[in-house]
Amino acid sequence: MKLIIDTDPGIDDAFALLYAHSHPDVEVNGITTIYGNVEVDVATRNALWLAEQLGLDVPVSRGAAKPLAIEKAPSPEAIHGACGFGPLPMRTPKAAAGALDAADFLIESCGAAPGEITILALGPLTNLATALKRDAGFAASVREVCIMGGALFCPGNVTSLAEANIFGDPHAAAAVYAAHWPIRSVGLDVTDSILVTSGQIIGLATSLGPLGPFFNTIASFYVDFYRRDRGVQGAALHDPAALISLLHPELFTFTRGKVLVDTDGPSIGRTRLERGSENTLCAVSCDTSALVKEFLQVCKRFSALAEPAKGS
Repeated sequence: MKLIIDTDPGIDDAFALLYAHSHPDVEVNGITTIYGNVEVDVATRNALWLAEQLGLDVPVSRGAAKPLAIEKAPSPEAIHGACGFGPLPMRTPKAAAGALDAADFLIESCGAAPGEITILALGPLTNLATALKRDAGFAASVREVCIMGGALFCPGNVTSLAEANIFGDPHAAAAVYAAHWPIRSVGLDVTDSILVTSGQIIGLATSLGPLGPFFNTIASFYVDFYRRDRGVQGAALHDPAALISLLHPELFTFTRGKVLVDTDGPSIGRTRLERGSENTLCAVSCDTSALVKEFLQVCKRFSALAEPAKGS
């Protein structure tokens, strides 16, 4: 599977990148960045640094710094830390982002390989909406869009109705869900229940060599937040779950429909499912234990890959 990952790293984003690079059936063709868990410049530095540390030799393109039509919400430091990686300071990558911005990179990459590239969207959808606006043929060039976002039949995590990525830019989300391309939507209806424990993280970290302490530290911060804020003994694998849905759809139950997004008023950011349309495949339940097992098994393959470059 050829993949471009649109991301705002972010702790669970980091684990999604680890899983993607460790999976034998995933070919990461590029990373685009977006505001969300952190400001876009921090997200870009984090993505560059992670790519270097993982040994993932792909272009990284900086994306949008703010939503299309609303004021940007503050970054959730309590969840991801001030710089995106829990208590750790700002990372310093060796490389710089590419010359193309995220939207143009998406347009150019998918246009050069029509029908081959899937976009995994792990943050607000501003980059994808911008690409749709710039190029009328963009949607037709994409194999599939997989969105981590939304809360169809469960409470939101920013408001009682809205999930963070959709709430971050509801106008962009509305445009992306309305576009004519295959969409797979994996939101809080399933991801809130896919929890990885401290013990499982420690076990994973021991298999990651020099990167083990980094992943153990950021995951411990994430698990601590979930224990304090949610009263659960584990942290949700939001972003990795979206990627796993592409590779192992048999672990999910999906329903088809058209996702509508509220773009104003008290319910802004709410996602609603209109049945009878074939626009979007929405995850509504999953095998949580099998998903966690899959995530851990694939990530442990990382040690068998070429040793990543060492950096700060």
